[in-house]
Amino acid sequence: MGAFEDFLVKTKTALGVMGGKAGQFIDISKIRIDIAEAESSQRKEFEKLGRLVYHFRKSGNENEDAIADEVAKIETFNEKIEELRSEIDERKNKVVCKSCKNKNDKDSFFCAKCGDRIDDSGEEGKRSNGDSGDSNDHNESSDSSEGSSFGTESSGFKSDS
Repeated sequence: MGAFEDFLVKTKTALGVMGGKAGQFIDISKIRIDIAEAESSQRKEFEKLGRLVYHFRKSGNENEDAIADEVAKIETFNEKIEELRSEIDERKNKVVCKSCKNKNDKDSFFCAKCGDRIDDSGEEGKRSNGDSGDSNDHNESSDSSEGSSFGTESSGFKSDS
């Protein structure tokens, strides 16, 4: 009877995990639908903006306030779409590299595509932010060997400066 009870416990655990993954999938699908709706509304605003500009040019009048209003609406949709995409990345435990827009695992220290450092807050700094001592992006002299020796003559690497 012990093996059957173990089987039931493992089955319940597996079903719980599958249910959680299914719930996550449904949540992500709903967010994707919200993104599609926001993009559709944004396209309509772009069309309105195009019509406004066309009519203003054709009539010789310029109404900067009407154009600014449409641009503001488009920017609102841009922000909403970006928020929703960030929410999907959060649910998938991903962080987006600010330099190259590659999606990396949340526990990554460096971007898998461009190599820029991703700090603990999910934002990355440049490779040459001083943490690595890499002098390729700075015009430092090669005799500054403070910090890490990476990028200095003592490590066998010479900077291009």
